[in-house]
Amino acid sequence: MSEFSQKDRDKFIKLYAGIKVENTQDVNKLSEAINKEWEKRKISFLDNENISMINVFLHSPEDSEVFVGHAGILLQIKNELLFIEKYAPTLPFQVSKFKNRLELKGYLMDRLDNDTSGNGSSKPIIMENNNLIN
Repeated sequence: MSEFSQKDRDKFIKLYAGIKVENTQDVNKLSEAINKEWEKRKISFLDNENISMINVFLHSPEDSEVFVGHAGILLQIKNELLFIEKYAPTLPFQVSKFKNRLELKGYLMDRLDNDTSGNGSSKPIIMENNNLIN
């Protein structure tokens, strides 16, 4: 198995490093902050209607930042969406089928929307490439 180059490690860190944000529960404002930071980091996505990256950002109001809590790849195959993810290091990759992005969002929110009442956290911010999934 070959090791990742320093250039590849740097790309990984740019994509997944936490992002400083204003403490708000407004996911629209938080997604704007994510996009602004990604622009600064020169992160962009190819325009491909059949494959995209899904990142679920979690909000840490104590640190005034958001960070990727989960990620996966979304494939459009005919009239279906396939979501490929690895939920934990000890679990195998899994593929889930969805009719649309609303179903995908529901699935991700069921898994990642912890009760954060009272701590100032936002709901999870689900991004498809650099677009918020509402």
